[in-house]
Amino acid sequence: MMTTPNDIFSDPNLLIRIWENERKTRDFAVKLMWENMKYFGILIGSLLTAYTALLGYITTTPIFFTTYPITIIFNSMILFPVPVVIIILAWYARNDLIQRQRRFLLVVTHLLKLEDLLGLHKDISDKLIHFKEDKYLFFEYQKNLSKCDTTEAFIELEMYKKKGTFSLMQHVYLLMMGIAVLLIILGGIVLFDPSVINIHQTTYSI
Repeated sequence: MMTTPNDIFSDPNLLIRIWENERKTRDFAVKLMWENMKYFGILIGSLLTAYTALLGYITTTPIFFTTYPITIIFNSMILFPVPVVIIILAWYARNDLIQRQRRFLLVVTHLLKLEDLLGLHKDISDKLIHFKEDKYLFFEYQKNLSKCDTTEAFIELEMYKKKGTFSLMQHVYLLMMGIAVLLIILGGIVLFDPSVINIHQTTYSI
């Protein structure tokens, strides 16, 4: 391949500087994913805790089970909005995490291409005194590189791995949505048939 004097690929030092900048971008992307997990984890966890406490208070306060329509409306306003908000937040958090993970993997492909241009993916086992079984200087993604011909193929392959903290957190968000759905069902039971959970309904008069 012919290069011109101004071709960046003819200057290893320039490639190394680009590689260093991409590493900083990768580290920042990881930080943003952790921030997603901390922020939404605390927020959704707090809502679940508050809702559980509220539900416990309601189920132990007979006045909430009068037959007045206004009481039913008031209970509905208490029991249903919070789980709906949890579902929305968990859905948004999961999608945000997926998009951030894709951007992270895009930066990883930039690094892999730069490492390839710098010759860092060559078999170096014959040059090593120790670790002779390690053929590559950077081996973390080497197996998947042999299966992929495009950036998108590499991202898709890495995204659908079943292991990893960020992949696991996506399932945790789905679990939170499932819990919120169960809370809506439980709220409906408490609202329309409190006797199911052994609550003795008391009728009050004004």
